[in-house]
Amino acid sequence: MGNSANSEMDSYRLKKSECPTCKHVLDAATGESGEKPRNGDFSICFYCGEILRFQGEDGDVKKADPEDLLELRRESEETYDQVYQYQRMIRFRKVQMN
Repeated sequence: MGNSANSEMDSYRLKKSECPTCKHVLDAATGESGEKPRNGDFSICFYCGEILRFQGEDGDVKKADPEDLLELRRESEETYDQVYQYQRMIRFRKVQMN
């Protein structure tokens, strides 16, 4: 997540892991940075909108805890706001589909 001069989104295949909230299999990540996700990077589950954080080097994710979110907010208020905007969009889409 973050600003990039490149407007294209890059996708990366990852080792299959599971969203800790909705249990959907996650095997790819798409982002604006142009780089493969690294340990500590944030993501959002495409299926349920849960805010996640990569842990380890193989693509495993955990649910972002309050301390993680506070760290994100301290680093960049803009990115923090974008994360919640994306989360609302995903959850709104999910409600509309049901």
